[in-house]
Amino acid sequence: MLFACDAGGNYLAFDYSNDKLNPSVVFIEHEELGIIEFPDGKSEHDFTKEELDRMMSSEKLEDYPWAIHCVANSFEEFIKILRFNNDKKYSNQTELFDEQRFEKYLKESESNIPKSVVKFIKKYGGLDIRSGDLELFNHDFLILFTINFNLMSDLDYYNFFEKLGGIEKYSKLTPLLYICYKKDVFDKSIVALINENDKHSIVIIPKKVLYNDKKLIEVEELIHVTDEVDLFIKKLITFFES
Repeated sequence: MLFACDAGGNYLAFDYSNDKLNPSVVFIEHEELGIIEFPDGKSEHDFTKEELDRMMSSEKLEDYPWAIHCVANSFEEFIKILRFNNDKKYSNQTELFDEQRFEKYLKESESNIPKSVVKFIKKYGGLDIRSGDLELFNHDFLILFTINFNLMSDLDYYNFFEKLGGIEKYSKLTPLLYICYKKDVFDKSIVALINENDKHSIVIIPKKVLYNDKKLIEVEELIHVTDEVDLFIKKLITFFES
């Protein structure tokens, strides 16, 4: 039974499959609905066209178990883990931030990320921004989310960028913010840190670059914001906490 949705089009629901009187609370990732995950050792060649059509056309949630993630064993437990903070510009979701997943990223990253950025991501990763209208270094932003490191999040780094050309495409880039550039609600872009020749800068990955078919991103395709990374992060934190 669906009872809520997030800004990314995902759902929260009561799951009565194990207990008809005390349902658990689950998160349903909408992008995984209608996608087939074959059993180990199986591929599409092991099924007839009719079987594949039937699998893909199913409207039953139970046919997409990989899209359903348990959040809490009961509604009471779900209420206890909720966090409300109405005096800030964001909804605090840091309990959903997976630090181990982020540490894995740091080890794999080619960017040698500055300490100020690491601290920012650890504290503010996975935030749903309620009032993100600001200007920094002569660029207008409408911040929607901060990039998360959590498998359940629609904006988990690995999940999100695998769907936008693969992780390798963003090897020198560390995404920070999902924004509407110039406050255009139709222009979904990314604010990111880039390491180019051992020099860090803040850039914008425009929508047209995010959603193209190229295997690599050229520096010339990015919008330069500033080389003052620490100052950018400081101004961003000040905005969030004001």
